[in-house]
Amino acid sequence: MHNVKHRILIALLVCASYLPGQNTLSLSGLYDAAAAAHPYQRLKTAAQNNADLRQQINKSIGLPQANLTGQASWQSDVTKIDVPLPGFEIPGQPKDQYRAVMELSQSLLDGGALKSGSQQITQANQVEQANADVLLYNIKESICRSYFGAQIAELTMEQMQILIKDLEDKVERLQSQIAGGIASGYQQEVLQVKIAEARQGIREAQKNKQSAINTLQILSSTTIGPDDRFNDNIRGMTNGAAQRPELRLFEAQKNLQIAQYDQSLTRYRPRVNAFAQLGYGRPSLNVLSDKFKGYSIFGLRAQWNLSDLYLHHRDKEKSLLTNNLSNIQAMSDAFDLQQKTKIAAQNAEIESYTDLVREDEKVITLYEKILISSNAQFENGISTINDYSNDANNLAQAKIRRDVHQSMLMQSKELLSLLQGK
Repeated sequence: MHNVKHRILIALLVCASYLPGQNTLSLSGLYDAAAAAHPYQRLKTAAQNNADLRQQINKSIGLPQANLTGQASWQSDVTKIDVPLPGFEIPGQPKDQYRAVMELSQSLLDGGALKSGSQQITQANQVEQANADVLLYNIKESICRSYFGAQIAELTMEQMQILIKDLEDKVERLQSQIAGGIASGYQQEVLQVKIAEARQGIREAQKNKQSAINTLQILSSTTIGPDDRFNDNIRGMTNGAAQRPELRLFEAQKNLQIAQYDQSLTRYRPRVNAFAQLGYGRPSLNVLSDKFKGYSIFGLRAQWNLSDLYLHHRDKEKSLLTNNLSNIQAMSDAFDLQQKTKIAAQNAEIESYTDLVREDEKVITLYEKILISSNAQFENGISTINDYSNDANNLAQAKIRRDVHQSMLMQSKELLSLLQGK
């Protein structure tokens, strides 16, 4: 009879847990909400916007460039022709000279500067994006622990409610027995104390759940009600390659160093520009004239920085690249070592909780048998209601420990998945 009531009660509790107005919160949904609402997300948006603007500026370098220059000067001497020519006077240049020039130039060969500049901007953006992802990813552990903290509180309340319902049934039976003079008020008071203690346990669990909810609401900017459920099916461990954002950050940092190295090499490559100049000044191209006149010049301009032939800048740039890549790899190796240590500890924790859950099930089976016997002894007057209430409480506590260990096992598996970046 006891087992039938127990099963009916559990079914009612399960149904009650999905009443209208209650939501089952997804852990992955909270992860996504936290990532979308966190201020770190604005770092990603700002980095992308800046990268887009830099790309536009970089592309404009390949377009025709306009440059306006002006000059006014006075010089102590000028070119003169002192040879007299009969019937012809050669004017001298003025010592005060004026010139304004508008030049249009178009790059024909830039030594790869435009392409390497674009690559450097892209890689710099990847570093900023990956760095923001690292900051966002670290929030997941706090969300995970708070989620399972709320789940443990829920399961504790459920077991306490089952215990209270069982004890309240006994109180009802005792009241009729007390009225008939079969039982004493002492036995009823014992049950009332046990019920009060169980309700205290529920209030404590409610406080713990609300504390976890407060943390989750702050991190995820999500409104969570006190009756919302935390019994989502957790993904647990998954197969696949690790995708920790730190690894992407290290890779992006390496790519940025390579892009910066490629950009530095463009300084030592030949460049060719086509140009057109429209000028106005005194003197103009005709140095024998002292009048203001306009003029134009069209041509090609070549430039090649040969200082690397004797300064060996490229060799030094290569050494800098090697050193920087080595430093990044050292940080990556240190992170990998740290992760291996954490993963080993997490695997040990999973194994420990797995064993505890297995032992909890054995203990629960024994306590269920004890409670059946205790109930029969109480019904037959062999034992007291205090004995029965203690046995009922022992079973409830055993189930709470089992539920706690199961939740901690799921939490450990989820934390392992987070460590592995899966």
